[in-house]
Formats: sequence, C-alpha cells, structure tokens
Amino acid sequence: MWWFALPLIACAPAAFGQASDGVSVAVVAVAKDSPSQVPAVVVGKVARDSYRRSPRYAVLDLEVALEGQTNATRAQRLQAAEDALERGQAAYDAFELDPALEALAEAIVAYEQSVAGLDDVAPLIEAFMLQGAAFALKGEEENATAAFKRALALDEAATMEGSAFPETAKALFEKARTEVQQMSTGTVTVYSAPAAAEVYIDGRFRGSAPLTVDDLRSGRHVVRILRDGYQPFGETVDVAEKREETVQATLRPTKSLSEFEGFQSRIKNDDERAPAGLAAFLKVEQLFVLVVEANGDNVQVTGKLIDGVTGQEVAGANKTFVATSARYRVEVENWVAENFRKEGGGKSGGTTGNNGNESFLPDKPVEPPTPGILIAGWVIAGLTVVPVLVAIVSGVYALYAYDTYALQGRYLAQITGEPPQGVPDQPTAVNDPNAQFLFATLGISSILSDVMWVVAAATLTTGITLIVIGLNQKAEIDDVLAATPIPADSALAAAFDGGVE
Repeated sequence: MWWFALPLIACAPAAFGQASDGVSVAVVAVAKDSPSQVPAVVVGKVARDSYRRSPRYAVLDLEVALEGQTNATRAQRLQAAEDALERGQAAYDAFELDPALEALAEAIVAYEQSVAGLDDVAPLIEAFMLQGAAFALKGEEENATAAFKRALALDEAATMEGSAFPETAKALFEKARTEVQQMSTGTVTVYSAPAAAEVYIDGRFRGSAPLTVDDLRSGRHVVRILRDGYQPFGETVDVAEKREETVQATLRPTKSLSEFEGFQSRIKNDDERAPAGLAAFLKVEQLFVLVVEANGDNVQVTGKLIDGVTGQEVAGANKTFVATSARYRVEVENWVAENFRKEGGGKSGGTTGNNGNESFLPDKPVEPPTPGILIAGWVIAGLTVVPVLVAIVSGVYALYAYDTYALQGRYLAQITGEPPQGVPDQPTAVNDPNAQFLFATLGISSILSDVMWVVAAATLTTGITLIVIGLNQKAEIDDVLAATPIPADSALAAAFDGGVE
C-alpha cells in the first residue's frame, strides 16, 4: 500500500509542502523507455509551463522538495546580486556614477556565480544595461559598448527605452546592436550526466542534453541544466565566432532521489497505486503525471491528475503527437490546458465552479477524509470483544467441568452452600454418561479458551497497529491541507473570470 511513504513524510522538512497562494501541483514526466527520455523532457517542460501560466496554481520546485531545503549558498548569492543591483540602480538614479558602477559590477559577478538558480536572465541584462549607460555618461564609450554587447548576447531583442537612459547611451546601444548582428555565430555543445536533462541557454529552453546549439552570438552566455531529482547546474560560457565550446555538466542527486526514482519506476511499470504514493510523498494537493512513450516520430502521452489528499484520479486522458510537427509543443500545451488545467473536461472528480463548468479546483475548503485504514483499525480493535467473551465463557465452563468431574463439585458446593453434586472421576465412573460428557468437554473448553485468548491478543495488536498508521496518515493529510490552503471563493471567482491563459 502507498501509505508506506508516510513515515518519510512525517520526518520531512517543511519544504515538502511549500505554502503558496494557489493550489500546489507537482508535474512529473516519466519516460516509458530510453528512446522516450528526450520527448519526456519536452512534454514535462511544456506541462509545467502550462500550469505556471495559471495564477490558480503553484508548481512545486522538485529540487527544493527532494533536497529538503533551498541551496543556501546559491540563495545568498542571488540575494546579494539583487541587493547590489538595487544599490546600483539607486546610485545611477542619483547620478553617482562611480558607486553605481561598483555596485553593478558586484551584481553581475554575483549573478554569474549563481546561474544554477537564475531562471530569468532579465536582472542580469538590466545590470549590463545600467552599467553601459553609466559608462556612457562618464564618456567611456568603449566600456559602454562592451557592456551593451554583453546584454545583447543574452537577448538580441533587448531594447533601451525610457527616460532613465540618455540619448548618448541609446546611440551607443544601437551601435552595439549593429555590431552584434554582423557577427558570425558560435556553437555550444552541452552534455549532462545523467543525460536527458533540460538545457536552458540565456533563460530560453533549447532542448534536451546532449544538445548542440549553433546560433549563439559572440559573447558570454548563461547555460543552465535541469533534471527532475537532481540539483540544477549552471555555468557561463564565452562563445567566439565560428568556434565550438563544450559544457559538461555532472548533476548532483538530491537527498530523496532514490525514493523519487522508485516511484517513477513503479509508474513506468503501470503500478496504479504509485501516483497516489508519489503525491503523498511530495505533499502536494495535486500531482500531474505524464507517461511518455516514443515510437519513431509519434509520441504517445498518457496523463493523470491525482488528488494529493485522497489519492484518487481526478482526470485522465491520452493522445499521440507528432514530434516533428511545427505545432508539437503548442498541441501539447493545448491538450494539457483542455484536459487537466482549465474548467471543464476530464472525469467527474472535480467540483463545479461559479461559471457552471466542472473545475478541478475545490470551491471550498476540503474536509479531511478519514483514512480507511484508521476505520479498519477501530473495527478490528472493537471485534476483540468477541474472542474475549468466548474465552471467558469457555474458561468458566472448563473450571466448572473440572470441579464437577475431578473434584466431585467441592468448590461449587462451597460457593452455593449445598452438598457436593459432582460425579466420580474415571475409572470408577466409566459407564456414567455425565462423567463421560464432562470429561470430553473439559478438554475442548480448555483448549478453546486458550486459543481465544491468543486470537484476542492478535486482533487487539492488529487493530492498534492499524489505528496508529491511520492516525499518522490523517495527520499527513491535515498537514497537506494546512500547508497549501485552498484560495478563498473570491479569489477563485477572480481567477475564473480571468479565464485560462
């Protein structure tokens, strides 16, 4: 049974049930076999993005959940980078150019040291833009152009707008853009161990490792590599024109990787109880599992949306996509939104929203269900009274038979105050029917009494064990509901009115 994972949850840190303003959901894509690993990466990425686009959901950070905490060093560096960027912006606005350049250089270094956690390069681009503008105001055109080129290497479509930038800076920026566009491109080849990891270059998803990208402009680029169950990898790489650079990433496993991969293996092997177990293990309100199987260009995807509290399947669907189609990712996105993310569709496990359509989100707080194992425990413990009563009755009769047959009723006579009424024991009463009956039933009732006491002890032990397990399971369900509260009706109404992106 999947409740074997509950002791792990009970000992897990709070990171397993990250609090949020939306319904917590974990998205896990499982490859059916080795050839299916690359399409599974793409399908999982598209599905996660689909849920992130809806304000009603909070997509679980699997790294944090499986590691038990955020990477403290990486978090500190990102915070230091943000603080330095804020100081640089304030100094620039105050026209204190030297302090601004110093703070911006500090921010750039801190961002580049923590690229593993930098899922959005916009702050880094902003730092380069401000740095270039500060150099332009100081009249250092060469340094300004170099800073603008570094920003454009990260995003060739970047623009310099707003009154914060002087015309001299804007002119140098456009000059840098022209020079960047005239450059030949370079190549970066990315390998990862293990393979089939998501590859992001300058914040854009480019595919699955191993991967070669040959359209990168000359300059420094940010490479980030992710795989479920592993800590993210990040590195900056300097790309030169018509040259190839290589990034080799060795991904470090999270603390709970073995448990996570165990659930993935069971899901791959069609264990119907595994998704519910994984949802309980991750402590999320909903788990979206995708099993991906590739057959040439055709990619068959089977999706299940699991309620993390009850373990029941809320919605299920499957579809075959053509991986070589130009609309491959769009079609996967639409399929996810129509069957699992938005109001309507799917099975009847959801509740009804204020627009009359079926929704996978509850419109009121979920009442914690009583686990079946807890009910079974109380029932079995209560049934202990049956063997106890049988044991008592059999024991009393065995004592009566022994007194009557072996002691000729002396003990019973002492209790009643009457003369002994017993029968003689064998061999003097071989032909006495009463003696024969008492002799036969004496052994049977004694054995029956002993057996019933053993049965009672076993029944009581089983019942208490199931009650303890059930109480732990109920406590974990309560933790899930407490850690990820359901949005209020007003918030749901606003989300429904806004529609699905």
